[in-house]
Amino acid sequence: MDKFFLLGYPIHYSLSPKIYKELFRERKINATYELFPTKREELMKRIEDFLEDKTVRGFNLTQPLKEEILKLDVKLRGVAGEIHSVNSVKIQNKKLIGFNTDYAGFKKSLFDFKEEILQKNAALFGAGGAAKAVVKALIDTGVSNVFIINRTFKKAEKIKELFNGNVLPVPLEDAAQFVKKSKLIVNATTVGLKDDKTVIKPEWINKDMILYDLIYAKKTTFLKIGEEKAKYTKNGFDMLYFQCIENVNIWYGGKND
Repeated sequence: MDKFFLLGYPIHYSLSPKIYKELFRERKINATYELFPTKREELMKRIEDFLEDKTVRGFNLTQPLKEEILKLDVKLRGVAGEIHSVNSVKIQNKKLIGFNTDYAGFKKSLFDFKEEILQKNAALFGAGGAAKAVVKALIDTGVSNVFIINRTFKKAEKIKELFNGNVLPVPLEDAAQFVKKSKLIVNATTVGLKDDKTVIKPEWINKDMILYDLIYAKKTTFLKIGEEKAKYTKNGFDMLYFQCIENVNIWYGGKND
């Protein structure tokens, strides 16, 4: 039986095992998928163990490991090489092949309002691995500008360096004015996952906006504000589901690039 895992911390809330169980059943794949809580300092040991276990075919990474894995010997393929963020790994001949399926998952999840955000601005909170995938997906979808709002301004600046134009780093204290200029507001931080905090204020939001929170484990304050003030809200479940499908295609469909 093949084994797959999700590495990251915290991950107890993840719905990935349930999704993969169904995908494996549908495709008649004899495999398991389990949560494996892993902190930064534990990543190397986890992977060393995986490489010694022939039944482990691959794994996913979530925060804080999507960029941490780049310190190891991993061959990047496709979008992962462009944005320097890996959330999906295929083990082949004891080698690590890294992919980014957050990009495809997020891009496909925009189907409900894809036409509405064309040539409009988007404000993105966060500058981690998931944020990089979101920025590329938004640019490829055709938004006018992506405003990256982050507590650590230098991290936002580093994301801009990956893209040509259309990306503007914004200091957190200037968030209000750039949110108000945007059609789509995306939360790609973990703010609101463990508590009721939010990256936005109700007075920034109007009835023409779309609010998208990558968090799917609960209805965040971010989304509650959106339900009251915005035109449309969305959580990260569709993104998760679509990237799970993409991961199975990578692990079993022969994708190496």
